[in-house]
Amino acid sequence: MKLLLPLFLLLAAWANAAETVQLPLEVGTLTMRDGKVYESVKVTGQDAVGVKITHAGGTARIPFEKLPKALSDRFPRDHAAAKKQREAEAKAETAHDKAVAKADVEEAGEKNTPLENLPDAAGDNHAKITALEAYVRRMEVGIESARMEADNARQRASAMRADANYTVTTTGSDGYVQTYQRTNNSELTKANFYDRQARNADAKITQAQLLITGANEKIDLLETAAKGK
Repeated sequence: MKLLLPLFLLLAAWANAAETVQLPLEVGTLTMRDGKVYESVKVTGQDAVGVKITHAGGTARIPFEKLPKALSDRFPRDHAAAKKQREAEAKAETAHDKAVAKADVEEAGEKNTPLENLPDAAGDNHAKITALEAYVRRMEVGIESARMEADNARQRASAMRADANYTVTTTGSDGYVQTYQRTNNSELTKANFYDRQARNADAKITQAQLLITGANEKIDLLETAAKGK
């Protein structure tokens, strides 16, 4: 019996060594745990997080927890290395998102188009009054548009800020659960951009209201002058 035990251990070790996956590995049809199906699959590589495959539609990297258990169990796992890799990838993703968000903001230009100044209308008092009244109507339409722009910008900023922080939980085939807290800095950058957009719209509204006040004062003066003739 004493001789049988070491022999059994030796055979077990040999069997495990024989199970080492040789890449590339032809798989054929691969059905994921979430039901997604890949056709003509070939496993071409492995890292700490999952496997790299080619398939009929292109290439993909599949996390171990999404693979069918029978296939996932064939690959050695290192949870510490997987955690480190996920953290590094999250940092890289955050840096990429910030760069994209910055480019989006720069492309948008944060344009702040100046408002139309009070018209210096020519002609008699009636023509000047008509021009000023048309100007007031344009300013009032602009104010309503700016209010809508400010409201929409604030709503978008609020929604982006709410979605910026989220939790990712993964469960391995062996039941090992990992939870990650992540912040999408791209969403925060865009939220700040929309906040500035809302403030710009508010400033336009204030400026337009002052211009309307000035126009109405001119109209009153012109109407008084017209009555005095």
